[in-house]
Amino acid sequence: MDPTSAGVLFLLGLISALIVAVVAQYLATRSARALARESFAHAQRLQHDERRAREAGLLVAVAHELAGNSTLLESSGLGGTGMAVLHRSAWDQARTLPLPTDVVAAVAVAYLHVDRYNAAVEGLRLVIPMGRNDLADVLCKATDTKELSRLFRVAIEQIHSMGVHEQASHSS
Repeated sequence: MDPTSAGVLFLLGLISALIVAVVAQYLATRSARALARESFAHAQRLQHDERRAREAGLLVAVAHELAGNSTLLESSGLGGTGMAVLHRSAWDQARTLPLPTDVVAAVAVAYLHVDRYNAAVEGLRLVIPMGRNDLADVLCKATDTKELSRLFRVAIEQIHSMGVHEQASHSS
């Protein structure tokens, strides 16, 4: 083989190797991009699922808190207005959740009455030691615990109407 033919064959081999390398790089880059897109989409799905589970867990906590408050009301003394303070910490954590208007309205009304009830309890704690039975009677009558329990049930039903139930706390 003459040197010119050997040089041409060498050049053709080099060009072929370069073409194969470029095609391989293109295919590898395309596969890597597809894998990155799939990984990103999967991470977004996981993040979305985690956020939904957290939101459902907070709503379950609100429903439990309202049910617990209702139990406290039913077991309190002094004609329905006892000295127990109702809880609101679950709602404080859940109040920024994006919820349907009817759910927010029912839960917000229930917790507005929790605040009123707690204010009456604090008032009772002040006036009972002072022997002010007239003020104690007014504070006791100002809190309708049956109506408050009904508002709690309405709020719990609204939460359940969203498809959020107690088993949501177990799905992690």
